[in-house]
Amino acid sequence: MEAPPTDSGAPRRLVLAATTCAAVVLASQLAGKAARDAIFLQRFAVTNLPLLIAVSAALAVGVTFFYARRMSRGNPIRLVQITNLVSAVLLVIEYLLLDHYPRPVATLIFMHQMLLGPILVSGFWSVMSECFDPRTARRVLGTVGTGATVGAVIGAVIAERVAAMAGTNALLLAIAGLQLVAMWRLHVVSHGCKRTTPPEEEPVVGEGWAHIKRISLLRRLALITIIVTVSAAALDYVFKAHATAAIAPDDLARVFALFHGVVGVLTAFVQWVLGRWALQRFGLARTLATLPGAVIAFGVTAVLVPGIGPIVALRGAENVVRNSLYREAYEVFYTPLLAHERRTTKTVIDVGVERFGDVLGGLLVIAILAFVVPSTLVLLVIAIGLSGFGVIVALKAQQSYVEALERSLVAHAIELDDQEPRDRTTRNTLEMVAQRTSGTSGQMAKTSMRWRPFKKRPPHEPERGQLDPTLRRLGELTSNNPVRIRQVLAEHILSPAGVAYAVPLLAKPELADAVMPALRKVAGACIGQLADAVRDPLLPIAVRTQLPALIVEAATTKLSADEVKARVELARAGLIACLADPEFEIRAKAAEGLAKLHEHDPRLKFDEAAVFDGIRRELAVDPAIWKALHEAKQEAAQVALEGGPPSLSREVEHLATLLALVLPADPIRTAFVGLHSEDPTLRGVALEYLDNVLPPDIRERMWTLFAIEQSAVEKRPIEDVLTELLKERTRRKEAEDLKSTQIDLLAAKVVELIPR
Repeated sequence: MEAPPTDSGAPRRLVLAATTCAAVVLASQLAGKAARDAIFLQRFAVTNLPLLIAVSAALAVGVTFFYARRMSRGNPIRLVQITNLVSAVLLVIEYLLLDHYPRPVATLIFMHQMLLGPILVSGFWSVMSECFDPRTARRVLGTVGTGATVGAVIGAVIAERVAAMAGTNALLLAIAGLQLVAMWRLHVVSHGCKRTTPPEEEPVVGEGWAHIKRISLLRRLALITIIVTVSAAALDYVFKAHATAAIAPDDLARVFALFHGVVGVLTAFVQWVLGRWALQRFGLARTLATLPGAVIAFGVTAVLVPGIGPIVALRGAENVVRNSLYREAYEVFYTPLLAHERRTTKTVIDVGVERFGDVLGGLLVIAILAFVVPSTLVLLVIAIGLSGFGVIVALKAQQSYVEALERSLVAHAIELDDQEPRDRTTRNTLEMVAQRTSGTSGQMAKTSMRWRPFKKRPPHEPERGQLDPTLRRLGELTSNNPVRIRQVLAEHILSPAGVAYAVPLLAKPELADAVMPALRKVAGACIGQLADAVRDPLLPIAVRTQLPALIVEAATTKLSADEVKARVELARAGLIACLADPEFEIRAKAAEGLAKLHEHDPRLKFDEAAVFDGIRRELAVDPAIWKALHEAKQEAAQVALEGGPPSLSREVEHLATLLALVLPADPIRTAFVGLHSEDPTLRGVALEYLDNVLPPDIRERMWTLFAIEQSAVEKRPIEDVLTELLKERTRRKEAEDLKSTQIDLLAAKVVELIPR
C-alpha cells in the first residue's frame, strides 16, 4: 500500500514560512519582555512587581475569553495579523508618551506586554496546530520550534544592541517593527495553510470551558499550565530581586537582553540536539515533564548553594526547557483535537489559564513577602514542591492524549458507517469509547475446566443383555446412511462421544443442515471439546472454520449470569489457543469469535501477551510475499465490488481484529480503514494513533509490510473531509435509487409481456 501522492513543494513552502514567522514572533516577544521589565524596574521598586503582575494577569483573563471567541468565529490568521498591527500601533504611542508620563506609561507598557504578548504567541501556535495533522506535527513543529528559538536569540541581540546604542525607550519602536514583519509573514503562511475557513455554526458562550471540562486531555493541560506558571512566577521574582540588587538600573535592559540571549542560544542547542530525540525516546508525557523536572533539579541546587549564580542558572534552565522540550511536546498535545475544540480552547489555556496562574503566582509572592522571612528561600521551596506535583500530572497526560486520538478517529468513523457495514452505529461507537476501561493489560483469568452436565439425558437405561443406547447411536452416526444419521440427530441429544462423531459430519453437504442444530443443542456443555476440534489438524478446514462461531453462540446464549460468565471464560481460553494454529483461516475465525465475545461483554479482558504474540506471528512473513498476496486479494475484491470502494484484505482485517481485542476496538478498526484511505487527514490521524498504541516492534514490522512512507502528509480541514464523505454517501444513495427504479421498471415491462 503506497501513500497517496502529495505536492511535496507546498508543505515545504508552508514549513519555511511558518519557521520564519515563528522566529519573528519570538524575537518580538523576547525583546518585549526585556523592555517591559527594564522600563518598569527603572521607575519602580521590585516589590511592586508581583501586584502589577497579578492585576495584569486578571485583566488578561477577560481579554483571552474575547480573543478565543473571535478565534473560533472567524479566520484565525487574519485575527492574529490584526492583533499584531494593533500592538505595533500601541507601542509607537507609548514611545511618544513615555518621557512625558514615565510612571503611568511604564505601567501601561508592562500591562500591554502582559496582555497582548502571550496572545500573539499563542495565536501563532494555534494557527500552526491547525495547519498540520498529528503525525506531521511531530516532525514539522520541531522545525518551526527551532525557528522560534533562533528568533529568541535574534530578539535578545536586537534588544541588547538597541538599548546600548539608542536607549531602553527605543526598544519600543524595534518591537513595533518586528510585529509588523510578523503580520507580513502570517500573510505568507495563509497561502499554504488551508485550515482557516470559519466554522458554519456560531460558537456558544463558554464553549471553550465546556470542552475543557469534558475532555481529560484539556483538563490536564490546563492543570500543568497553572502549575508551571505559578512556579515560574515565584522563580521570576527571586531572579529579579537578585538582579536589581546587584545591577545598576540603566544596565537592566542590556543585562536582561543578555540573559535572554544566552537562554535563546541554549534553547536552540537543546532543540536541535534533543528535541526530536526526546519525543521519540521518551514520548510526549515524559518530554512534557522535563520542565518541572528541571525546576526540581536546579531548585534543589539553588537551595543548597545560595547565591546569584545558582538563581540565574535555575531561571535560565526553566526558560530553556520551557521554550524547547516542554513547548514542543505541549503543542503536539493539541493536534488530536477537532478543529472547533482546538480553536475555542487553546487560547483559553495558553493565555487565560496561564494568566490565571500569574494571578495566583502574584498573590502567592505578595503573601510570602508580607508574612514570611526569608521570602526568597520559601519561594524556592514552594516552586520545587509544585514542580513535583507537575511531574505527576504531566506523566498522566499520555493516556488522555491517546483518548483524544481515539475521539478523533471515532469522529471520522461516524461518517464512515455508511461506507463500511462492518462498523457499529454511531451510538454504539460513542458508548464503546465512553465505557472503555482505562487499561486492557493483564493475564488471562484462570478458569475451571470442569465438566458441565447435559440438560437432558436419554430417558431409559439399557436393559441387561441389550446394546447400550449410546453405543447404538454412535453406530448409527458412523453408518454412512444419511437417513439413519438424520434420525439419530433429530431424536436424541448428543453425548460427548456423539459430539466427537458428529463434528466430522459437517464436511458432508447433505448432512450439515442436520448436524449443526444437533451440535447447537449441546454446545454449551461441550465448549472445551469444540475448541479442541478447532485445533484438530485431522479434521477438514471447512469443518474447523465453522466451530468458532458455534462456540461463541453457545457462550453468549442468554442464561444465568454465572453460567454465561463461566462459558465465556471457557470460550475465550479455547479460542485464544487457536490463534497459534498453522492455518490462517482457523486463526482468522478464532479472532472473529474472540471479537464477538468482546462485543458481547466490552469488559472482557484478553491475555495481552498472547494476542500480541499472535500478531507477531501474522507479521512474520516476507514483505514481498505479503505485498503480492495483499495486492492480489485487493484486486480480486475490487473486481467483485464492480469498481466500488477498496476494502481491507483478509490479512489486514485479521490484524485489526486481533488488535481490537486488547486496544479500543472502534478506533483500531477506523485506523486500519484510514491507512487505506486516500484522504490525508484520516490517514494522518490513523498513523499517529497507531504510533502511540502499538508496541515498537509490531509497529515497525507493520509499517514495513504495509509499505507506509514516513513522510508528512498535508492535512485537510475536518469540515472538508466530512463534506466529501457526505457527498459520496449522497451519490451512492442516488445511484442505488436509480438502479432500484430501473429494476422496477424492467420488472413491470416483463409483467406486461406475460400473456394473461
